[in-house]
Amino acid sequence: MGRRLLGAKSSYITHRLDMLTSGLTLIAKDPLTQSLINQQLATKTMAREYVALVSSDIPDTGVIGAPIGHDPDDKRKRMVRADGDHAVTHYQVIARTRSTARVWLTLETGRTHQLRVHLASIGFPILGDPLYGDVHAAPRLMLHGAKLSWIKPLSNNVQTVECPAEF
Repeated sequence: MGRRLLGAKSSYITHRLDMLTSGLTLIAKDPLTQSLINQQLATKTMAREYVALVSSDIPDTGVIGAPIGHDPDDKRKRMVRADGDHAVTHYQVIARTRSTARVWLTLETGRTHQLRVHLASIGFPILGDPLYGDVHAAPRLMLHGAKLSWIKPLSNNVQTVECPAEF
């Protein structure tokens, strides 16, 4: 039997990250809580924020509102396509070096690989991205789940947790 999580007999994933993405994930202790938190994801009341490294010449701020669908040539990938699902990403540069920009990303929607696809579609793939960019640009995918905010199901209080990026 697996490890117990906070005294729970089972754990229920409510918010997850791509395998290559570091940072926060949210796990419920019971199926009812999982369902209530998943409703927040569906109704966009859970806030998910990320940090990424991209090339330094990205504009200071922007909104990427491009639909995302399956890539017909590679079942692992997604791509911007007219018949895709509505997707919106907000970004803001928070620091720059000569060669990189540290970007704060906020999801308005939550499509598979949304941040990776959106940034690549405007010419600024996340460094180290093996699917949408140059895997050799960094030692790993430079994408980090930095902040989650949700409404705790029993108390109705807003809970926010943060995890600083290591890059």
